[in-house]
Amino acid sequence: ADEATRKKSFLKDEKLLESAILALGNAAFGLQDVKTLIGRERGIEAIVAIATNHLHSIQLTEASLRTLRCLADSCSLNQRLEGESKVIEYVTECMRRYPAEEGIQEQSCAL
Repeated sequence: ADEATRKKSFLKDEKLLESAILALGNAAFGLQDVKTLIGRERGIEAIVAIATNHLHSIQLTEASLRTLRCLADSCSLNQRLEGESKVIEYVTECMRRYPAEEGIQEQSCAL
């Protein structure tokens, strides 16, 4: 398969996307330089774009919120980037869409 086909296939595999998003958060946990690198390289924008396209998936939504929270924790660059990007709209939509999902509500409020 060509590159475009592989990319489309990857972007449809929600379990794989969830794992990749969580891996970013795990790689950055407690490491300011890694958080900053992810923010500078537009990782926050990528997470929000992927997550917005998969809002129907509770697991991917919670994983995305958890990773966004991790990336913003004690990282002023990412806090600013998340405030300037579509993160606020995304978080608001998650809370509205999943009022009974405790994990989503907790991660949303913590952001």
